Amino acid sequence: MRQISEIRAVCVRSACTDLCGGCRVTGIPTATGGLSGRRFPQLARRPERPPQAEGLPHRLLSICALFLSLGGCGYHVAGKADLMPKSVHTIFVPAFSNVTASPTLTDSLPEAISRELIARTRFQVVHDEKDADAVLRGTVINVQKFPIVYDVSTGRASGAQINVVLRVSLIDRGGKELYSRPNYEYRERYRIGTDPRTYFDESVAALQRLSGEAARDIVSGILENF
Repeated sequence: MRQISEIRAVCVRSACTDLCGGCRVTGIPTATGGLSGRRFPQLARRPERPPQAEGLPHRLLSICALFLSLGGCGYHVAGKADLMPKSVHTIFVPAFSNVTASPTLTDSLPEAISRELIARTRFQVVHDEKDADAVLRGTVINVQKFPIVYDVSTGRASGAQINVVLRVSLIDRGGKELYSRPNYEYRERYRIGTDPRTYFDESVAALQRLSGEAARDIVSGILENF
């Protein structure tokens, strides 16, 4: 009768000798090892996540109350003119005077400012100085136009820039100066057509854009001054 030799596997590492019950280091169970949390505490049931802190709604209410209280702390919405003198209800915006040789913006600027006042403030724009509580006067101090881009094939200018400097003041019926700014400077770029067949002059549109930007800036300056 042939004798069968007994073969036993022995782990040379002391940390891995308990193969029947799972490795003590890695905690990997074998077929004969139990999966109870008593022998393998790392496999025990994880604790449930604690509920959300009950103080969160209170913090949200505090934040809301803070925003609501801003109205009583000197904050106001820009563009409402709430702090303008109560005696001013109507404003007259005459044509701007011009000390330059360029007859531009003298009419387009007052029109743009009048539209901005109507859209953003409580004031009524009148067409007669006698009916106005305040007069917004302006002067075109300087106008410069010069090329900034040239076409490489023709050498002609294909882009230009216009610089405008304004002086603005708001005077009430009694002659008191409510607002004044001696130097408003604006820049606007525009294209110049180089092809005679499709030539177009964008300088007029550039002046309209500049007038709109100046009007918004001037009205904002008047409102924020108070």
